[in-house]
Amino acid sequence: MICATSRIGDIHLIKTDINGRLLWEKIYGKSDREEVANNLMLSDAGEYIVVGNLKILEKDGKKYIIDALLVKFDENGDKVWDVVFGEKDDDEFNDIIQARNGDFIIAGTFDVSGLSKGVIYRVDKNGRLIWNKKLSGEGPV
Repeated sequence: MICATSRIGDIHLIKTDINGRLLWEKIYGKSDREEVANNLMLSDAGEYIVVGNLKILEKDGKKYIIDALLVKFDENGDKVWDVVFGEKDDDEFNDIIQARNGDFIIAGTFDVSGLSKGVIYRVDKNGRLIWNKKLSGEGPV
């Protein structure tokens, strides 16, 4: 499985067989926003979970609102659900693992006055927030 961000700002999924032959290819995105894929995980149920961020141009057309993005695809690359998390500053997901009970633990960053700080989220198998913790400390994370 290959996951990338296309030039037009969509999530691009490509599945190949063991010899590299294309099995299927899917593109996920909406024209009014940019979806950025940072990482991909295969869940215990055989679904694909993509983490990254979502960029939406503000009404003034000059600045982007950037929020953390989590998207679940089925084994055929069809979207099951997507969830956006974020506050007033830039947010982004970078990595994901699956807990023994099926929940997802996601690591990312949020921006505070120009410094990136760490954040960890725990969501259930349906993308519902269980908890999130911001990591504090001096300097960037």
